Amino acid sequence: MQDLLVSVVIATHNRARLLEQAVRSVIDQTYRPLEIVVVDDGSTDETPQRMKLLETRESHGDGISLHYIRQTNSGPARARNRGVEACRGTYVLFMDDDDLMAKDAIAHLVAALEGRTDAAISFGGHAYTDADGKPEPTVHLPPGIRSPDTLLAEMIRGTWFVPIHGNVFTRRALERIGPWNAQLTSQEDDEFILRAMLAGVAFVPAPGALVYYRQHIGVRRSQPGAPGHWNETGQTRRLHADLAIREMAFRALQEDDDPERFRVAFAGWYQRLLKRYRPILEKVDLSGNTLIQWVRTGFDVAPSAHQATGKAGAVPHPLNRVQDGGS
Repeated sequence: MQDLLVSVVIATHNRARLLEQAVRSVIDQTYRPLEIVVVDDGSTDETPQRMKLLETRESHGDGISLHYIRQTNSGPARARNRGVEACRGTYVLFMDDDDLMAKDAIAHLVAALEGRTDAAISFGGHAYTDADGKPEPTVHLPPGIRSPDTLLAEMIRGTWFVPIHGNVFTRRALERIGPWNAQLTSQEDDEFILRAMLAGVAFVPAPGALVYYRQHIGVRRSQPGAPGHWNETGQTRRLHADLAIREMAFRALQEDDDPERFRVAFAGWYQRLLKRYRPILEKVDLSGNTLIQWVRTGFDVAPSAHQATGKAGAVPHPLNRVQDGGS
């Protein structure tokens, strides 16, 4: 397996220092050959200078190459789609520009796919780090093999979490999933993984793989105008993205005439929605939403104090439909 190229696609925006650490984390991997494709989503800091220097230094020998691509700020999904178009690897890993990996993470993720003939994704464990990249002691190990229905229910409910760089995708998996959804500038990685589950892509645990998910104040990804801490505009955007992602899943299940199998999972997601977006839901009218009505009808969920009120001035839903498309 060591002769199969792995491409690491990193979308970035105004994160020069953290991006350089992320790239170094990939360069330090034990696995070879590796290709790093950095897509700069319109950075205005020193990202171009730093990446050009790294590109010159790291693209010769040792089984590694680094390619730097720059585009007008268009959001993380379009940046990742651009990276997929440019990369050549048999396997593809997507990495945020502020995260890190243990040195043997990619080796374990690729090994977990060895001998598989179906379209597949391998996933590993993760640990959180502080703003300086210091890991916390708790390691969240990958769960064992799950049935497709169990995986899908966990994703719908919102209890499935593996950082995006904790997954390696086969090319066949990417073909079945389709491009990243450029309509979303928040939680687009959740939508991407959920579409993989809906497409029936096989997920394989890689117990030895470990990646690090950095926690810090600031915009986590190249989200145009998105705030990095609690902010009404940002939280409203996240609420609508959260809802739109589940609406996409609900429509897909309706096409298969089988949403009832996941009613409990949708109800768990709805309760999480009410808790997570309590202040925002006082201003947003969700009373006419088809998915919300379906969930309430099935479980007789009564409106609560922090639920959508439908009063004048409610924020309209900006994503009437999440398409399975990218840029």
